[in-house]
Amino acid sequence: MEDDFRANRSARVTFTITSLVTGLAFQPTTVKMTLYDEDRAETGTAGAIVNSRLDTDITSSVTAGVGDLTLTEADMAILDSAKPSERRALLIYWDYSGGADSGEYTFRFTVSKNGVPTS
Repeated sequence: MEDDFRANRSARVTFTITSLVTGLAFQPTTVKMTLYDEDRAETGTAGAIVNSRLDTDITSSVTAGVGDLTLTEADMAILDSAKPSERRALLIYWDYSGGADSGEYTFRFTVSKNGVPTS
């Protein structure tokens, strides 16, 4: 089940980056995000990247492996006004040990005009 957010309102996303070996949180060297509209990405339609959030550096939003990120109203806008909702994906990816290792996680959610699931 995906989370559902109301369009045109900021949203807070928290996450923890943990080692697959130790299970403990750690501070990566670099953390970046890409925010995209899944429907446009799947069909190859132009404008899949939302609010120019392509490879955006969010390292400063992560402390000791714990991320606290605020998506702005522009990040949460409905791109196609004819649609009641849109599927989004927030890809968070990181590297550490001078780029020797890396990881990523995709958080999928729906942005809807009325803030309730539409499917």
